[in-house]
Amino acid sequence: MISDRTLQAVAAGVGFVSLYDFLGWFAPHAFVGMQLLALVLPVGVAAPTGSMQPLIDGGDRLVHDEGFGDISRGDVVIYDAPDAPRTGLRVLFHVEAGENWYDRADPQFLGDATGCEELANCPAPNAGWITKGDNNPRIDQAAGRHGPVREEWVEGRVVAIVDDDGLDITWLGA
Repeated sequence: MISDRTLQAVAAGVGFVSLYDFLGWFAPHAFVGMQLLALVLPVGVAAPTGSMQPLIDGGDRLVHDEGFGDISRGDVVIYDAPDAPRTGLRVLFHVEAGENWYDRADPQFLGDATGCEELANCPAPNAGWITKGDNNPRIDQAAGRHGPVREEWVEGRVVAIVDDDGLDITWLGA
């Protein structure tokens, strides 16, 4: 721990009359620096549910890259659909508007459906991403939660998960 006397000596050695004078100069610069960093550092979102367990528990903080980088199969993305809560789910594949995506999906995540006509949001009502929570039994779009996740809804890829309980950090591959 640095003593007040040491701080005063350092402050006086660089041209400040007192520690108070130094802090008066330093605080605005630190504030501006934090504001600049906020523009480039990732931001966090609290996971609303446990639909991504065991990787992500409800309440964990999801740190995402705010739109930098391309989204690809297997990424966990944060998105804010107008008819659903802001959340983070795994991307399975991208579809085009009007596409019959039934044959591209893993049948174990489609319930009892035997074709596109038996699924909600198939054919795809819009271009976007087909998603699924790791802990959910069905694909979100097949279950009728919402249509394919539009590009403009995606806020970024999750790059780290901060555990709500122990503050452990899990880094996801980029």
